[in-house]
Amino acid sequence: MGNLSFHNVQEYIDKYNCTIFVETGTGIGNGLSFALNFPFKQIYSIELNSKLHAHCVERFKNEPKCKLIHDNSINGLHEALAEISANQNILFWLDAHFPGADYNLNCYTDEQFEDIIRLPLLYEIHTIFSYRPLNKDVFIIDDWRMYENGQFDSGNIDRQLYNINNDCAEEIAKHFKQTHHRIVDYHHEGYFIAIPKGDCEE
Repeated sequence: MGNLSFHNVQEYIDKYNCTIFVETGTGIGNGLSFALNFPFKQIYSIELNSKLHAHCVERFKNEPKCKLIHDNSINGLHEALAEISANQNILFWLDAHFPGADYNLNCYTDEQFEDIIRLPLLYEIHTIFSYRPLNKDVFIIDDWRMYENGQFDSGNIDRQLYNINNDCAEEIAKHFKQTHHRIVDYHHEGYFIAIPKGDCEE
């Protein structure tokens, strides 16, 4: 479980004019709480687990710019992105895998969910780019060690144990090739960060 507060959110807002925040995997709302410290015009957060969603509805009931969506991350992204205009830049915090497992509400090796729910990241990226193919959004993807090996603070994992496709990292990176610079940060469980290329870059 990563931490949004590790990242310089204000710098992304200032440099890339991110006016909207979209999160997949609300959890207990710590990322959402941190995002509220910044001047986002609208904040969306998507959570599948009913208990976690209900907790956050109560926690953030007095935050009018927060929209909490109770659904899987793909359906939630469709709902959120349909409301956001193409000329508004988004800061995405993607952290929806293994819903509820970090809070002992499910198991990391639980096979009750299909991949679009337990490991939705590639589907999330497909969905975002289907709405915003030439976007200038910023992406921070948590737990990148699930997709490739490296000198992560928390070490590498056995992807076979969690039934994670070894080609997933390459497939994700391909989506950003034309539009974004890609950075892997090895702190914690690892972060994949994609920032927009300049207008004159190819």
